[in-house]
Amino acid sequence: PDCPLRGSLHGHHPRDCLSYLRDWDPPRLQRLLQQNWGTNGEILGQDIALGVSGGPSLIPLSRRPGGTPPGRRGHYSEYLVGLVNRHGLDPAPLYDSAELRAAAERHLA
Repeated sequence: PDCPLRGSLHGHHPRDCLSYLRDWDPPRLQRLLQQNWGTNGEILGQDIALGVSGGPSLIPLSRRPGGTPPGRRGHYSEYLVGLVNRHGLDPAPLYDSAELRAAAERHLA
């Protein structure tokens, strides 16, 4: 199929690029990191604290519980995307059907 984004660099970034993932909510980015905890726990453990249950707690160590302050959401998302990139995680398992189709069309162009 014709790529509607042909000529646009944004349309041909890798799936884990900040250009795509910055639009994800922090809970969705956290879910991606948590799903990879079992296979990458020893690596991710360098960047995140262990939660009470022994699983990952993706709140930066310098933050207190209670949510992300409104002006800091973008910074927190960038922090989480940085973890995704640093550990080579693929966001595709969390794509919905529209996102899967868009990704396939981008890479078939």
